[in-house]
Amino acid sequence: KIAKRYKKNMTELSFVCADENTESSYHKFVVLVNRRDDLQSFLRTKGIETKIHYPKTLDTENIGKYPSAENICAKALSLPIYPHLKISEVDYICDKIKEFIYV
Repeated sequence: KIAKRYKKNMTELSFVCADENTESSYHKFVVLVNRRDDLQSFLRTKGIETKIHYPKTLDTENIGKYPSAENICAKALSLPIYPHLKISEVDYICDKIKEFIYV
């Protein structure tokens, strides 16, 4: 329910999602955004905690060998998702992300 709300409210963003033939547990909800670090700082000032779970690829000795993975690592930001997160809180998070993107 929470993941669906994020996706509905932020159609302009890319998400890291499970294959369409599988069902996700949504233990993480990850968006891909440019200026990820700036967005994380902005959201922190609005009282929204986010995480960067994979800041670098696992193969740190071969930089440039996996450009797709490196691109994802540079853009991936995990948004709050847990069973007791209220829909109004999801809407607030989405509004603040849109505020950052469009201002």
